[in-house]
Amino acid sequence: MNNSIEITSKTPLNRLSDYKDVFITWLPFESFDSILNKVKEIKKKGHNPIPHIAVRKIHTKEELIYIKNQLKQYTNTILLIRGSGKQEGTFNNVNDVISTRIFNNFKIGVAGFPEGNNNLTYQQSLSILKEKTYADFVVTQWSLNKQHIKRFLDDSSFPIYLGLPNKCSLSQLFNFAKICGIENSIKYSISNSKTLIKLMINGFDPSDIVKEFKNHRNLKGFHYYNFGQIK
Repeated sequence: MNNSIEITSKTPLNRLSDYKDVFITWLPFESFDSILNKVKEIKKKGHNPIPHIAVRKIHTKEELIYIKNQLKQYTNTILLIRGSGKQEGTFNNVNDVISTRIFNNFKIGVAGFPEGNNNLTYQQSLSILKEKTYADFVVTQWSLNKQHIKRFLDDSSFPIYLGLPNKCSLSQLFNFAKICGIENSIKYSISNSKTLIKLMINGFDPSDIVKEFKNHRNLKGFHYYNFGQIK
């Protein structure tokens, strides 16, 4: 199984031995050059760098061509996402970039949402995903709801990197759930008093979810959101 981890351009790379694929988040305040430098560093360490390409941050078609030409020296895989910030240039969504055919020789990953996506219901976000027939794989937003996870794994038309939090404290778990817009779902998932007490004492460990879904037919690997923890 090909497990992956998601990091930022600031994450140290001295503890990545367990991961082949390393995804790099393109944060709203960063330039592409910050991502490119991290791609180079990851490649030099012997891992497969997979940068997020936040299409709403790209200003022109010429800039998109520059990004492609730089990346192709170090990787043939990207995660193409809309991005949460405002539209800064020519492109508003992933399909706008796909229509240029600039990344035709790349493997393309797209985002999936077991809990639904903001104001979109699960079924609405799934319908949008199924229309992205150009995608090679899906990376999901993280979830702790086993029913929702199974539903998404069963419904997906693509191989899936299943998003999970890495080991973290309960406060970290809630903090990142709030940032990701799934706070209510997390509260429901751990509403059992025994589960909550266990999390308060030991923090969150993804092992239980890993054991349950590791043999699913649509699973490509587990994708860990590190929350500061690499191992």
